[in-house]
Amino acid sequence: MPQDQNIKGFTLLELLVVVSLIAILSAVGFPNFMDWRTDRLVRVAMEDAASLIRSANTLQQRGNYPYVQFKVSPSGNGVIFSTNALKLNTYVQRKRGNLMGRFNNIECNTSDTDYWDINGLDEKSTSNIITHLSKKDGVCFSNDASKYYGMSSNINTTVEGQATDQYLIICLNKDQKKIVRTNCPLTFNKKEKAYLIKWTRFGTIAKFKWSRTSWNRI
Repeated sequence: MPQDQNIKGFTLLELLVVVSLIAILSAVGFPNFMDWRTDRLVRVAMEDAASLIRSANTLQQRGNYPYVQFKVSPSGNGVIFSTNALKLNTYVQRKRGNLMGRFNNIECNTSDTDYWDINGLDEKSTSNIITHLSKKDGVCFSNDASKYYGMSSNINTTVEGQATDQYLIICLNKDQKKIVRTNCPLTFNKKEKAYLIKWTRFGTIAKFKWSRTSWNRI
């Protein structure tokens, strides 16, 4: 009996040590896991947006559609990324001003779905993710870059030491204090998870991550 009691006591001690170790590892590991999860959530949304911008450029460069729009639509606690397109005949006639009716020119229209021959050519939606935009906006690419339109509500921000207004910032819809926000700021505190996509009128894309005080290329 004494021997059995000693064995049981030793086993209980081992159990207490294991439980203590698990508690310590959880205390250290859980914040790291949540940090990774948050970063991944924002990065996936950024990659979705970058993919649609790249797709829009590919479509117009290959001649599938000569004029394609990448559109950003704030929606509740999230955002919808989509692409819209004009067919060749519509684009040519509007460019020449030959069409009758409401739309007889080339513009980057984000308000009227009937402006486009094809709405929702591709679409991605997110929850708990927002952009720096407080309203619908878009960027439009043409096959010869002559009818390029950037986002109308963008103001300059600094990326790699240069000012640019051709960008999209993506972040969580809550700041680090868990306060809900409707759009991302242009700069963040050092620990926030945020990404930025930068492009040119010819469709070249660069991706950046916020790192403490500035945007770093990834």
